[in-house]
Amino acid sequence: MLELFKLPRTLGEYEGKTVSVGIGRFGPYVLHNKVYVSLPKTMDPMEITLEEAEQLILEKRTKGSRTPHQEVRRRTRIGNSEWSLRTIYSI
Repeated sequence: MLELFKLPRTLGEYEGKTVSVGIGRFGPYVLHNKVYVSLPKTMDPMEITLEEAEQLILEKRTKGSRTPHQEVRRRTRIGNSEWSLRTIYSI
């Protein structure tokens, strides 16, 4: 339990930016260049290495940051009013 007070902790630098690990509202994460990457449940935030964190960062980049659900939330303008795509297409 007292180990959690050691977080957030800095793992090192990657691409000239600091990489740190911490625990937030939605669980453990890696933070790099203002981008949060969730840790899998199999990884312990106290034992993760910089190399493992770099791999997670690269995986998130290749996967993309937006989910299809987030794409639907984009808003568009029709005439003088703003409608969501969900309203227009009854998604």
